[in-house]
Amino acid sequence: MELITAIRFLTIIPIPWRRPESPEAVGRSQAYFPLVGLGLGLALVGLDQGLGRVLADAPRAWLLVLALAAFSGGMHLDGLADSADGLLGAQGRTPERRLAIMRDARVGAYGVLALIAVLFLKWSAVVSLPDEVRAEALLLAPCLGRAAVLVGTTAFPYARPVGLGLAMHQAARGSTLAVAGAIALGAAGALLGWGGLVTAIIVTATALAIAAWATRRLTGLTGDVYGALVEVTEAMTLLLVAAGGGRGWLHALLLG
Repeated sequence: MELITAIRFLTIIPIPWRRPESPEAVGRSQAYFPLVGLGLGLALVGLDQGLGRVLADAPRAWLLVLALAAFSGGMHLDGLADSADGLLGAQGRTPERRLAIMRDARVGAYGVLALIAVLFLKWSAVVSLPDEVRAEALLLAPCLGRAAVLVGTTAFPYARPVGLGLAMHQAARGSTLAVAGAIALGAAGALLGWGGLVTAIIVTATALAIAAWATRRLTGLTGDVYGALVEVTEAMTLLLVAAGGGRGWLHALLLG
């Protein structure tokens, strides 16, 4: 049941479900976030193989990036834009003001820049992926991206007194963290061997660094920051696999 909750929360897949999804249920479903990410990656691989028969590399890569955003309902991109406006904007001089800016539905200059940067980084990385690790990268990026949510919910406080993110923070411990971690690390190792595990370690460290910086600015994290962690981690995973495959580092780790 928690897997269904995770699918409904993280994707636009219309699964009929009569039971109301409480914040507590969403919090418990975090254990399966990386598994849902693998499912999204599998959809990307299928789409990539189909598009590869009719499109050149550049437009095919754009459609894959846009498809990943669409499959998630744009939720994480929205969090990235709001986080960038609140954390980087000059108007946010106190934690309270930064949190207020992040609640504003309007997107500011920093939000637009963050969206452009992340989308172009993803596109350039997908274009650069070597064929021998292309499917693996498309599978792993959404998986590690959604596992990064647990980096934020587990290791850092929640900045607001109420909200869905608070329930996620309270549920992210014990078996929830163990299951999610096992899925993410197992997928990384199975897909790319030691190279996948190194990639997972690097993106986890990056997520921790970003979350720690955001916590200093906000006194905690929010749902928007969780979404930003997903986007940044996805982009970094694709970049690392593209760089490792193109420069031979990943091949060396696979052989090792």
